[in-house]
Amino acid sequence: MRTITLIARDRPAYTAKALTHIAKALCEMEPGEFDSLIVSIDPTASGVSSDVVKVCDLALESISDAGLINCYAYENAAPLGVGGNHQVALQRAFEEHSSDFNVLLEDDALPTPDALDMCRWFHENHGHQTSDYLLLSLCNHNTFGRGTNPGSLAN
Repeated sequence: MRTITLIARDRPAYTAKALTHIAKALCEMEPGEFDSLIVSIDPTASGVSSDVVKVCDLALESISDAGLINCYAYENAAPLGVGGNHQVALQRAFEEHSSDFNVLLEDDALPTPDALDMCRWFHENHGHQTSDYLLLSLCNHNTFGRGTNPGSLAN
């Protein structure tokens, strides 16, 4: 199973634009290239994320209704910050959604079909133990961060 995870915070315009680009990219790809789109919403220090939640609800409903991908949105109970929200998002993808491969995007990333297709191609064609490091900023395998990653590219 391959998933896409979007990290969202109190930037509804960024989130809406990112979701639009993801949907557009999925429309141009073969059906089934990715199984699920997971949005992890981190509230602000005051606990406000309602505008982002509204944007996500509308966009994810449209994406689901179009049959492009299964969509899930999670709002963290408290702000987790940059590291914490990313970690929880990856945990959701790999543990709750049983993903084998995940493309982690922030809300200011605007993926194109060729970028997502490159990620899919990478997953299918590169099984070397250091492969995680080649696309680390874009793609994450379910073993990364669990003490099983082999070290750096220098090793």
